[in-house]
Amino acid sequence: MNWLQKTASSILELQSYGVEFRGKLAVVYRGTDIPNQTQEDLRYGDFLSASQNGTDITGNLAADSYGKYVYQFEIPSEHIKITNGELQFIGPSYSIQQGKYPTEIYIAYNDSIGSNYTSTEIDQMRPEEVRGYAQMALSGGREEFDQLLKNYSRI
Repeated sequence: MNWLQKTASSILELQSYGVEFRGKLAVVYRGTDIPNQTQEDLRYGDFLSASQNGTDITGNLAADSYGKYVYQFEIPSEHIKITNGELQFIGPSYSIQQGKYPTEIYIAYNDSIGSNYTSTEIDQMRPEEVRGYAQMALSGGREEFDQLLKNYSRI
């Protein structure tokens, strides 16, 4: 599948979850108790909603159920994935950089359990736990995990 087909497929899937688009960008909402959030503050794995309030098209609670502040973001469709019927942010994020492990390991850890842990939080976990969960999400498993660590200069 080429890039255009993949993008069109992603847009159609997101639209089936009620996500609207402005041009090429998906309009999504994030509910939080943190004031003054910007798109740059999104953490890898943060949950998003297609609806600002009430419920979305699939019956999931909307953004206003997750905090007193609701923010609207316009995000490229490739920065959103659907996990167990929920929208998650998977775009570039400060939250998984600058840690003990390479970014790919933080992404794999979060992907394996559907979370939005930061690099700081993951760095405090037992190394066996990080390895166990991250290697489940890496296509090369344990070998890929070991190679990523070997090539990373901070360990």
